[in-house]
Amino acid sequence: GQWASAGAAAAAAAATAGGGRGKKKKAQAALAWDWAAQCDKVLRPLAGAVDLNFDRMFAAGQLEETFINMFTKTAVSALEQVTVTKAQTPRAAAQHVLAACGARLGQRDGV
Repeated sequence: GQWASAGAAAAAAAATAGGGRGKKKKAQAALAWDWAAQCDKVLRPLAGAVDLNFDRMFAAGQLEETFINMFTKTAVSALEQVTVTKAQTPRAAAQHVLAACGARLGQRDGV
């Protein structure tokens, strides 16, 4: 995280240092966030983490539910993207997160 953002900032500074034509567009393209490329890297670990035993981290109750809601919001946000729904791997990971969260919270009828 920290090294990647420092590397991106250095690349942007190097790209804009020349001041020639087209350099600004290249620098902006390098700094643009591409959700489609990162989505699979986010959803697969979430799909694995949602299957872990949270009883060791939380006592049953509100805190666990809040933590689970963080997972569901991420999965729903991912499924709202057309690129995610078209790609099988991130779509399956997001669906797994939603199904596991629903099962954990006892809401199996709506999943």
